[in-house]
Amino acid sequence: MCAKELATIFAHFAQETGANDPSGGATGGVTEKWRQGLYWLTEIYCSPGGGGAGSVGCNYFSTGWSATAFPRPNTTVQYYGRGAKQLSWNYNYGPFSKVMYGDKSVLLNNPEKVADEGWLAIASAFWFYTTP
Repeated sequence: MCAKELATIFAHFAQETGANDPSGGATGGVTEKWRQGLYWLTEIYCSPGGGGAGSVGCNYFSTGWSATAFPRPNTTVQYYGRGAKQLSWNYNYGPFSKVMYGDKSVLLNNPEKVADEGWLAIASAFWFYTTP
């Protein structure tokens, strides 16, 4: 069972973060999609320099109950996909931050840490995969 779970989560990593470059140019000649996983650690379109950073399409901040439970410090903070499984939305960053740091505001205030710190990129993916 463990081998199947690991294969499944790594397939998710490849699907979410793969270069998806059939020519292999971006990956040094690697053309197999399964070997192109973990190429991107942030959502391509929403990443700084990705063309859409700060756009309405990248504003993964949910209002209503989650805005009250998991508020953002200011409107410039974006909760687009980051990490090996592309953790998104304030209502995911807040609970994950609570688990990892004992304080929901750490990642609500600094969501870029999920992509900037390798261990956190992988930990967020396992947390998201295993949390109902």
